[in-house]
Amino acid sequence: MTDHPFWHSMWQQGRLGFHQSDVNPHLRAHRDFLTGGGAERVLVPLCGKSLDLAWLGDQFEEVVGVEFVEDAVSQFFASLGATPQRSEAGGHPRYEAEGVALLAADIFEVGSTAVGPLDAVYDRAALIAMPPERRPAYVAHILSLCRPGTRLLLLSMHYDGDGTDGPPFSVSDDEVRALYGPRCTLEWEDAGPVGDAPEALASRHLHASVWRMTLR
Repeated sequence: MTDHPFWHSMWQQGRLGFHQSDVNPHLRAHRDFLTGGGAERVLVPLCGKSLDLAWLGDQFEEVVGVEFVEDAVSQFFASLGATPQRSEAGGHPRYEAEGVALLAADIFEVGSTAVGPLDAVYDRAALIAMPPERRPAYVAHILSLCRPGTRLLLLSMHYDGDGTDGPPFSVSDDEVRALYGPRCTLEWEDAGPVGDAPEALASRHLHASVWRMTLR
């Protein structure tokens, strides 16, 4: 389970250094891979109120985000000027408008019934939000929601130190290979230094990687 009190506190205090003010440039650059020329449904775990969601809504038939902080869900739809329809999926509250459906739930408690058949997964901030001991379970769970051929676009980062000062946590390229390699084909791209690093990590030489993966 993710650290609910920590994240609720972050949202209540408006400490949203992880929130970006524009669509992620790596997402734009790898659009063709993620969509596969005609994908229908993409999952975005730990999505917050990311602007990436609305952009993905223009690329896919359906975007399914998972975010357990309901304030974030409300703020996302408010930013669109939309009033979402509320329903339930897999026992979780589901809010939908403008082609984006957000589940107010812990990602570890969301099953395939709630998310539906997936063509793609976009992970900008979920893996790096997980402490080291939770990452194997997180990856196993995400892959359990996928079907063979599902494409995953993962953005990871690593920085100086033991990697336990997050979130965001440092996740080495070797760890990504160990976590995903047994079940996915991997393509790696060096994304260079992170220019908008959180203040607490600004001196730690943050470096980003982009991973294009396909579940075997």
